[in-house]
Amino acid sequence: MTPNEQFVKTLEKLLERTKKNEVNWQRAGENTFKVLFQFAPDTSIFVASLSPKAAPDFCTAMLFAGDKIAISIDAEDGTDTDMFNLLHELWTQAERSVVKWDQSLDVVNKALDSEQVVGLATVPDDDVPFKLYRKKRSNTAHAVTSLES
Repeated sequence: MTPNEQFVKTLEKLLERTKKNEVNWQRAGENTFKVLFQFAPDTSIFVASLSPKAAPDFCTAMLFAGDKIAISIDAEDGTDTDMFNLLHELWTQAERSVVKWDQSLDVVNKALDSEQVVGLATVPDDDVPFKLYRKKRSNTAHAVTSLES
């Protein structure tokens, strides 16, 4: 098996573990996520997804050994469909893991499914527009965007 084939198998395993919330992904850039491993040398995997205006969507995964790229796999939407789908799904799951949008939707949907009035009644007075306000309530941080001008 070639190094690239081995890396693809590793990415498939990483995807399955990510779906189970068993991977600690971190944001590494605007469209890039990474997972770090402690070995000698330090090892990490980065996954990125780009949507350029003048070209098809593009995904890449890189295995780093220390600060050097050991293996890199790229896929463009419409060319290698299986590889693109794997890399894009891994990126999507890594994003979900970091951003936690699925947990936020669960909170919102739970509130909407209840018979209670939903939404915070007021936000604090503040002269800074679009400031993120966090209020601790039953161990859950609720974020409210202030649209004051």
